[in-house]
Amino acid sequence: PRYYTAFDVVANFVAYLPLGALAVLALRPAPAGALGVAIATVAGVTLSIGLEALQTYLPDRIPSNLDVLANGAGALVGALAGHALAP
Repeated sequence: PRYYTAFDVVANFVAYLPLGALAVLALRPAPAGALGVAIATVAGVTLSIGLEALQTYLPDRIPSNLDVLANGAGALVGALAGHALAP
């Protein structure tokens, strides 16, 4: 798109926070630590890339690399928070 708004970036970031946290908690106890965080982050980024790719088929939607970056960052921060808060 020609311009980005802070709301779009923040919304994309916040939308993937729960995904990262819940993915880390769902993977426990087997891949604990950095491996669990990495798996949850990669899952979030993969989902984001897939959804952005599907947006190419919608005429009113514009796929964006910034959306993928914000979604991935949200998944990473959520995964780190989930790991830190896990029992």
